[in-house]
Amino acid sequence: MLKRTLLAAVFCALSSGAMLASSICPSTPTTTTDCDFVITIASSGTASVAKVPGSTPFNTAMTLVDGTMVPGGNGSLVGVVNDYAKPLATLTIEGAGANTGIFDFDFNGICIYTKAAYCATAATGYEGPTTTFGNLKPGTNPFETAIATVMFHPGLAMGADTYFALEGSAADIEANGGLKVLGETFGSTTATPEPAALALLGLGGSLLYLLRWRRPN
Repeated sequence: MLKRTLLAAVFCALSSGAMLASSICPSTPTTTTDCDFVITIASSGTASVAKVPGSTPFNTAMTLVDGTMVPGGNGSLVGVVNDYAKPLATLTIEGAGANTGIFDFDFNGICIYTKAAYCATAATGYEGPTTTFGNLKPGTNPFETAIATVMFHPGLAMGADTYFALEGSAADIEANGGLKVLGETFGSTTATPEPAALALLGLGGSLLYLLRWRRPN
């Protein structure tokens, strides 16, 4: 009985992980698992990166109106999950493929495939619905844009998730050092007392008043 319960728990954990990866990122005709990577901010505030097994690039080869051919099979979708108590403000990440940095964007981003409303103002077409890119710079190779800050607008709240896209397939990025989180920052949060807490506070104040009122002189 105990063994069966443990197996069921493991199965549920694996299933929830698969569902998590497939519920964050959008689908395209070529994706098999939606997200290629999932970055999770733990309750401690530290970030970890997991490559999703069996994932495939979201983009395909296409020809632009001027006749230029843009290669396909070279894009990755990254899901972000925040389990920390404060909203995630930024992530600085690094990565590269064999011939390009993950921020060397071409014209074949995720916005080509989703046609989402936010894409009308997306600067590169690789942004997610609440993300922008900034502070782009090279990594070890001066000719590749391998480091940038992903900014969340508004900050990604506790329990929330979002996504963005990168240049380079997941297999290519993994073969060249993997996707790394160099740092994360969090926004401040103003705690609002729950109604139950306010009621207890009021009750405590009343009791203190009664005790003072009944105290002999």
